[in-house]
Amino acid sequence: MKKKQEEDYAERLRESHERWQTLYTQGGNDPYNADGVSMRLARNHILYYYKKIEEEFDKKDYPEIFFKGIPPELPDEYMARPDEIRAAARASLKIYQENPDYQYILEHQDDFTQKTLDKLYVHNALAYVSGLKNEIAKDDLVMMRRHEEPEWCLYCLKACADRMKELSPEDVQLTLSLGF
Repeated sequence: MKKKQEEDYAERLRESHERWQTLYTQGGNDPYNADGVSMRLARNHILYYYKKIEEEFDKKDYPEIFFKGIPPELPDEYMARPDEIRAAARASLKIYQENPDYQYILEHQDDFTQKTLDKLYVHNALAYVSGLKNEIAKDDLVMMRRHEEPEWCLYCLKACADRMKELSPEDVQLTLSLGF
C-alpha cells in the first residue's frame, strides 16, 4: 500500500506542475479570480507533494519530477495572455454592437414598460455589452476573459430579441396601456 501512495505523490506532483505551467502560459478560466490566484493554489499543492515525497521516499528513490524544482511565486494579479484577452474583448464588443439582435433590443426597449422589460430580461442582455465596454475601459482582464468567446452573449442577445419579437404590436400597446 505504501508503494502505491508514494507513486500517487509523484503523479500528483507531476499534475500540479503541469497545472501551474498551463496557468502560467495559457491562463485559466476562473470567472472571478486572476490566474495568479489559481497559480498560488497549484504552487501550494506542489509544495505539499514535495513535503510528502521527502517524508515517504528515501533520497535515493526520489522520483524524477522531484528535481523539477518549485515554480516561482507570482502576484495574485498575474494574468496569462493579457494582450490576447484585450484583443478578444475588443473584437467581441464590436461583434455585439454590430449584432442585429443587439440593435433590435436597443431600438425597441422603449416600446415596453419597466415591468415588461424586467420580465424579458432586456437590461440583463444590454448589460453584457455595456459591462464589457466598462471592463475594457478599466482593463479588467478577469472580466474581459469571459468574452473571449462571444457565442454565449450572442445567444443571450438573440433569446432576448426573440422574446421581444414574440409580443405582437397589440401586446405591446396593451402592455403600455395597462402599465405592465
